[in-house]
Formats: sequence, C-alpha cells, structure tokens
Amino acid sequence: MGYTALIVDDEPIIRMDLADQLGEVGIQVVAEAGDGFDAVDLARRHKPDVVLMDISMPVFDGLTAAGQIMEEGLAKTVILITSFCDNEYIERAKQIGVGGYLVKPIRSQSLLPAIEIAIAQSRRYEEAKQREEEARKQVEDQKVISRARSILIEKQGMTEKEAMSFLQQESMKKRVSLAGYARRIIAANADDEILLRAKKKLMKQYEISDRAAYKRIRSAAEEAGCSIREMAAKILE
Repeated sequence: MGYTALIVDDEPIIRMDLADQLGEVGIQVVAEAGDGFDAVDLARRHKPDVVLMDISMPVFDGLTAAGQIMEEGLAKTVILITSFCDNEYIERAKQIGVGGYLVKPIRSQSLLPAIEIAIAQSRRYEEAKQREEEARKQVEDQKVISRARSILIEKQGMTEKEAMSFLQQESMKKRVSLAGYARRIIAANADDEILLRAKKKLMKQYEISDRAAYKRIRSAAEEAGCSIREMAAKILE
C-alpha cells in the first residue's frame, strides 16, 4: 500500500490520535499542520497521497486550503474532517473536488476504507482527465494538419493527396511529429504573410518596387538588431 498522509488540525491531540490510527494501518504521516497556510506549504514540500484536513480552523480554513491543494495538484486527494455535517460545507466540498468527508470522532475501522476509496476516485479522475486531454490534443493536431495541408494546396498547387503525402514524408525526414511539422509550415506561412503586408505598405507609402521595399526592411532589421520578420511586424504596427 505505502500511502503517505498529511494531517491538518488546529488541535494537537486530534493530530496525535489521527497519526496513531494511520500508523496502525500502515500509512506514513509525512507532516502535520495546525492551520491552512502551513498545510499548503507542507503539501507542496511532501506531495502526500492524502491530506486529512479539518474544516474549522482559524484564519485560513480547511475548505480554502483544500481548494488550493486540489487546484495545484499538491496531493492525490483531500479528505475533510469536521465535528458536524453541514449542507453548505458539503456543497463547497463537492465543488472543490475533495475525495471524502469524515465526521469526528473518527473510528479507526472507517479511516482506511475512506482513504482507499478517495485515492481510487482520484486515480479514476486523473485517468479520465488524461483521456480528455489526449482527445483534445488529437482534435487540435488534426486542425493544424488540415491548415498546413490547405496552405500547401494553395501555395504550392498540390492536390490534397500530394499535400498529405508531403507532410508525412517531411515529418519523417525531420524526425518530428506530423502535427509538429505542420505547425512549422503554418509558422513559415505566417512570416511570409507579415513580410508581404509590410512590403506592400512600404511600396505604397514610398512608391517603390517590391525589391526596394524588401531592402528597406532588411536594412532596418540589421540596424535594429532584430529579425526581418520582427521588423516587418513593427512596420505594420
């Protein structure tokens, strides 16, 4: 099992009692805190599996501290401890995403099951979150690949099949992902568009040729110590 725990309660006797109970079931107490401020700091330092957090503490209460710990991912789960049930507390706990809720006095036989259930729930949540992130990334990558393919069709006169084949072959040669190479094409095209617009602006402003406009941008970039693209963007400001 090998779980680690952080105990947070402003009453030392309760912390001692909880530490004893956790030790009896094989859970290592890595730290104890008497208020929410210390709880967050200690969670950052130890990254425990579970935080047993008293709700009612002065200044920085348990719900506030639990919210910060969950938001920053400083522990796998938080179990709130209170002397009484309160619907408002329960609703806030649900919104924070804590893994459990125990009412004092805590019985030894209920402590370990509550921790195991809370940690199992946190694992399922993380797995679901990871699947969701992977799905989101796949959708985003497909959009990027589609955009790069459209650029090749428009700029290089390729067919859709040729553009896709080009992306696949070049990404393999460069040893980058298909989406990664597609992003390079999009970025290069964005640079071209910015430079083109900057040249057109100078051509119109000074009634000069395309080549003369490019020389002006290049000269200004060298003088300013920046890239041609950066100078082109400045000209468009």
